Amino acid sequence: MPPVAGTKRRRPAPTGMDSALRCLIAALAACGGISTAAAEQTASRMSQIYQQRTADGGIVLSDRPTPGAPIQRSWSIVGEDPVAARERSERVRLEAQAVSERIQRELDRDRQRADSTEVERLRRSLAEARRDAELAREAARETSVVYLPRWRSPQARIQPTRPPLRSGSVRPTQPPRAPEPGA
Repeated sequence: MPPVAGTKRRRPAPTGMDSALRCLIAALAACGGISTAAAEQTASRMSQIYQQRTADGGIVLSDRPTPGAPIQRSWSIVGEDPVAARERSERVRLEAQAVSERIQRELDRDRQRADSTEVERLRRSLAEARRDAELAREAARETSVVYLPRWRSPQARIQPTRPPLRSGSVRPTQPPRAPEPGA
């Protein structure tokens, strides 16, 4: 729908394409430090990216211009040299390996420190337990304990002991005998 004279055309709400465009622009800005001499040498590896707006207001990003859509922006991107890419990849891999080894060495040192600390704590604990045991042995040697037999009177040894009767209790007696038949 064409805009009415004297009114402003409202911008469409941002879409996923707009955020993709922003990311692409940021990536292109990061790549923008390419010198013109390098661009001339690598003209065969250059890629062109076009930003176009379609009739319905959508944005199209493509490596080929779309017929009938005006080009709003275009970017030239230099493709990466395969040899340089392999070298950079190898450098990054070696750096990552070096960082990984450094972290592993630090973890090993931390583990060794923790182990030596635990061994030292156990040694101190054992020495303290030995010292406490030695002090207890010395205290036992210094303290004399004499066990005396229990004294009893001579009568108590001769008489059998029966439990005393409680007041009001009766000792059981033998049941009466039945008379014998011939008596």
